[in-house]
Amino acid sequence: MSTAASIAQIAQSIRSGNAGSNNSEAATDSSSGVRAVSSYDDDNSVTTSESTVDSLFGESEGSEDTSTDSEVGSAEAAAKPQIPSGKESITITDDKGKRKIEIDWENKDQLKKYVQMAHGARKWQAERDQALGAKKELEGKVASLSGNWDTLEQAYQSNGVAGLVDLLEGRQGAFDEWEKSRIDRHSFLQKASPEQRELLQLKEQEQKRQAEFDRRNKENEDFRNSITQEREQSEMKVLESTVHPSFDRYRFADKLGDANTEAMFDEMLWTSALKRLEPYEEKGIPLTSDLVEKEFKAVSVALRKQINVQAEKKAAKVVEQRKQEATENAQAAVANGYRGSNVGKEAGDMIRQGNLTGLFKGWGKYSQAFKK
Repeated sequence: MSTAASIAQIAQSIRSGNAGSNNSEAATDSSSGVRAVSSYDDDNSVTTSESTVDSLFGESEGSEDTSTDSEVGSAEAAAKPQIPSGKESITITDDKGKRKIEIDWENKDQLKKYVQMAHGARKWQAERDQALGAKKELEGKVASLSGNWDTLEQAYQSNGVAGLVDLLEGRQGAFDEWEKSRIDRHSFLQKASPEQRELLQLKEQEQKRQAEFDRRNKENEDFRNSITQEREQSEMKVLESTVHPSFDRYRFADKLGDANTEAMFDEMLWTSALKRLEPYEEKGIPLTSDLVEKEFKAVSVALRKQINVQAEKKAAKVVEQRKQEATENAQAAVANGYRGSNVGKEAGDMIRQGNLTGLFKGWGKYSQAFKK
């Protein structure tokens, strides 16, 4: 029998008159040892008893466990991002300096506007950079024109029209030559026949046509040169972007411990690698990164082998020199020991013979025999 049924039975027995008064009494179930409190006159005594037991022993059989659902709900609430509400002030830095602005998190229109402005910032920055570049170019042209005007004004103030003509022609005396030619022409026309005047007119027209032809040729030549220079510069930039990474990868800077030696080997690496790349360029083969990498690596390996050979030769020479020094030191030590033993023998013989005079006369030699 379940706990709820036991409590119901106890409540029923109390309701049927087993108690003697309307006061609250305690009843004990001998089988379960559960104590329930109720009242005779309370129509909800069974429910009260059941709820009391539930509070003591947990939920009844018919109740549902909602603890897991509540924990899941709490986890889901914690996982959801917290949406800010209200207003908040932040500090920004713009062309006006540092200042605070207020964000209203509940104003969606304002937030959309801020997002649009943030996404458009890259476009504005690019337009600003273009405008700054154009401004810088115009400033350079204005500065050049201003300098030219100052030069012309100085030439005119120093020597009038003659100074301007000499400046434009690029040589002194150009105005005097032009003025003399005009005087000579005027004198010639006063004395010339109609046929001579016609020939002079034709000659001057031909000179004008030739001058115009030379001017256009010079413009075309300058244009071709500018195109060639731009193409060469573009090709050079492409070549540099392809060659420099490989050169930086295999260069000797900060690897040999001697700046002068490193610079020498870097120059050898650069010159040799570019020389090996020339045949590809002459044949029209594009200089790809892999091809440049291959040639720089080949030159670098060859140079490093040479460095290793020289280092091994130098090391072998040092070892040989150390061996020679060790041999000479050993021979000197043996010789000194041999000489020392002979000196001691001679000194001993002199003492035994009583030749003290000879011993003291050669004391510089025989004194070593008496040293410990």
